[in-house]
Amino acid sequence: MAKTKRTLRIFSSTTPSLATTKNIAGQVDTVTLADLPTLDGGTPSIPTGSSLVSYSAAVAGVVDVDFSNIAGYTAGDESHPEGIDWEVTLIDVTEGREKFPRRTITAPTLTELKNAINGLEIQAGDGKSYGCALLVDGANSIGVKITMPEDTITRVAGTDGANITQVTDPVFHTGYTREEAIEYCKQIAAVQYGRTNRVKFPVVEPNVEANLPAGVGFSLLVVPIVSETKFDKNFGAGYQDVEYVEFLLSGAWTADLAS
Repeated sequence: MAKTKRTLRIFSSTTPSLATTKNIAGQVDTVTLADLPTLDGGTPSIPTGSSLVSYSAAVAGVVDVDFSNIAGYTAGDESHPEGIDWEVTLIDVTEGREKFPRRTITAPTLTELKNAINGLEIQAGDGKSYGCALLVDGANSIGVKITMPEDTITRVAGTDGANITQVTDPVFHTGYTREEAIEYCKQIAAVQYGRTNRVKFPVVEPNVEANLPAGVGFSLLVVPIVSETKFDKNFGAGYQDVEYVEFLLSGAWTADLAS
């Protein structure tokens, strides 16, 4: 019967040198190029048949909300010409659901509007806070500049007549953030070390957080190694074992895999 196995190794440095790998318990656990399929000669060069997800940081979206075109607007006056509050609505459409989280912010002056948006979370406690600064033209404040949380897509609406411009398009990160890499390691640790609720049989898992090298993001290389065909006489059929040798690298993976 075919067997499937997963092993994870973590590079101690920011270069993919096999001599620097450790396991999730922080112990030296190296392989050589001879243990893996031949390199494919690509850029970067990785074992043939493997898959690589290189880390790149997210780019936060930025939107300008310009109120200077509103009828009656006076340069240098932070108040609405009709004496009503300024209004901005933030709609988080990241998840693509039918009902989107949203938040409407109002304030009588642009400075107060900026202060109300800066540090705001659409859903309290979700950890996605918005940044905000005054949008200026020369010495005059004409609106607000809103910076979205990373890895989110937000639609913005404003007071009637506002000119809303997407200054920077959001770009999602690739690879794994540190938090995602820790969770990934824990999933593999659960497979390797198991779970038990038996009295006097505790499972001691490695301290993944401490064993992961410094870095805000990580790349992942998965190398499948398929065995030669074997024959199972009980089933009268051939089979192949597969081992997935996985590597985590701090930062972007740009160099060839090396011994």
